[in-house]
Amino acid sequence: MDEIDQHPDLALSASEALIQELRLHREAIERAAREAESRHFLEIAHAGFERIRAATRAGTIAVARSETPEARASRRLARLKELGGDLRQTVVGWQVIGKRGALARLVKEESAAGRARSTRQDVTEELHKARAAQMQS
Repeated sequence: MDEIDQHPDLALSASEALIQELRLHREAIERAAREAESRHFLEIAHAGFERIRAATRAGTIAVARSETPEARASRRLARLKELGGDLRQTVVGWQVIGKRGALARLVKEESAAGRARSTRQDVTEELHKARAAQMQS
């Protein structure tokens, strides 16, 4: 038997010391996790800033602010056609036809340029509106 087993007071203090050490270790891990999370959000913010700065240099921010929703939809429809895609009206709505991946590429371009309403759903919705307006006129 070692010395700790022979003296209950030493065994208790050893377990308390172990608990204290584990508590300090847990606090250190929590602190590191908070710092890592902060760095992660800082990196996201920095990437967003760089994207906006690049778009400002390219002049796309000014275009996006002055562009009306109708003009944006028409521009997107024209770009979809340039990429080899088009829209066809079906019984239940609109269907993207033409070159495979044209819509995905358009959405990626819009998102990379930092333009408003650049999710796949928003772009598709605007394309439908632009095509419907084109067919009515």
